[in-house]
Amino acid sequence: MEQYREKIEEYGHYYEKQGFSPVASRVMGYLFLHPEGEATFEELVQYFGVSKSAISGAIKILSAMEIITEKTKSGARKRYFKVTLERMFAPETVVKKYRETRLILEDIRKLRKKKDEFAENLAYTIAFLKALENEFPRIHAQLKKDKK
Repeated sequence: MEQYREKIEEYGHYYEKQGFSPVASRVMGYLFLHPEGEATFEELVQYFGVSKSAISGAIKILSAMEIITEKTKSGARKRYFKVTLERMFAPETVVKKYRETRLILEDIRKLRKKKDEFAENLAYTIAFLKALENEFPRIHAQLKKDKK
């Protein structure tokens, strides 16, 4: 994995800008590039040279966001972690995020009761998110159909 250290840092910086912690950002990059597509807790601690609690915290966040999953192989006590793109970008996951954001923005719009430039931007963004809620599943289904 040493050959990917620069890329893991590069991807880590990107995900930090998206709001992820530095450790969680780099764990994602590591798992994206891992040759087996999965890594143990111990591998992550050793590679990054950070505390077990830092890795544990990153794993909890990424698991809660359904970005990674864990499994234990039969006969082994080690937990293996991998990125789950199919969950990250599943229509129900993506649409849920769009819907939740839209509902918050609608609430903000109602509470503000102002008709100003920000209210116009809110209205546009709300409409855009609603369109994404409707179109994302259709686009996803079409791409799956085209893949077959």
